[in-house]
Amino acid sequence: MSRPRTIRRALSVSVATALVVFLAGSLAVRVTARGEVEPAAVASSVPALPPVPAAATVPPPLPLSVDDLPTPFCWGCARNAYRPAEFQIDLDYLAPLGDGPVNAALWFRRFAYSDGARLPENYAARRVGREVNGRMSKALAGNDPLLLQAEPWVDQARCSFYPDVWKFTGIATSIPNLLFAIDLARSWVARGDLAEDRALAREDYRRAIRLGRLLLQDDVTIIQDLVAIACIRLGAEALYEEARRERDPVMMVATSLVLADVDAMRHMAARRTTVSEGVLRGLSRGWLGGWSLEVSDEDVEALADHARKASERRYRLEALIVLRLAHHLGTASQRQAAGDVLREFAAGEDDFLAEAARSALEEPVTDAEVAMQSEDQGS
Repeated sequence: MSRPRTIRRALSVSVATALVVFLAGSLAVRVTARGEVEPAAVASSVPALPPVPAAATVPPPLPLSVDDLPTPFCWGCARNAYRPAEFQIDLDYLAPLGDGPVNAALWFRRFAYSDGARLPENYAARRVGREVNGRMSKALAGNDPLLLQAEPWVDQARCSFYPDVWKFTGIATSIPNLLFAIDLARSWVARGDLAEDRALAREDYRRAIRLGRLLLQDDVTIIQDLVAIACIRLGAEALYEEARRERDPVMMVATSLVLADVDAMRHMAARRTTVSEGVLRGLSRGWLGGWSLEVSDEDVEALADHARKASERRYRLEALIVLRLAHHLGTASQRQAAGDVLREFAAGEDDFLAEAARSALEEPVTDAEVAMQSEDQGS
């Protein structure tokens, strides 16, 4: 049976794991929780891909000096509550992207839980216990064919799942196999740790970071962003340890800044999603069927304010999903407050967000959608 991945189900995982070192474990629990994905959530068939994409060039990291190191950013300061979740230091100093012309998402899509053609390969059975950044984890062997096959795909310059692979369909939006991404990053770091040639080891650490950078490009779902920064953390931790062995204090500071940013971004995701949770807790099913939303005007207004202040698209889309409920199920004042924000989004310059907002305004909420969100809220 194929296993769908929905935004709200995945979001509940991201909130629960945002304060822990790794989020892959609990994510695995959620992956197996649902039945078939709705056909409308999957885009048209993926074009045929070659086994190996055209050769790509990955430039060396930018030269890094003390003058390139920024002052540590105050993520905890109230004035920065809605600061964009961006790394303080240019990741080109650690791991530049390659210049490959193929959309890497088209390859990763083949491993999707919804209907990925290569999901039945069960690569996970080949993983073995290895120490990765001082922690025992499961990783593929360094010469595993799938790990080798993945390498040229993370040398591409672009990775876009939306709308190239899937359409955004609110709560039912499909997402990629993010456990697969974590496994690849972990396996490259494990291989690097065992390498005698430390130059090759650093290339493996950079692969993990490049994979994370590719996954950051969409800015559509919060869980994809969290997995992306988890991949970056894996590679940055390994580069930090390498720099310590080489007595390279500049690189140690640079990677420390990246690691601090990752932690801040995870805490930020946890804080920002609690606003939506406040509204979702008001969902209830009637004795005779149907759903209602019993929530205070203040909760809806807080979510509307949050949606306007959020600078990243993924947080606005998350708020949009919940505001749609208020717009269709809330009181008159709540419908007005939610509708005002959705209309602002619909008239905005972000075409992706505008289309999602128009759909939220025009399409009625189904009982199945509300049940899905209520179930995920309670899980």
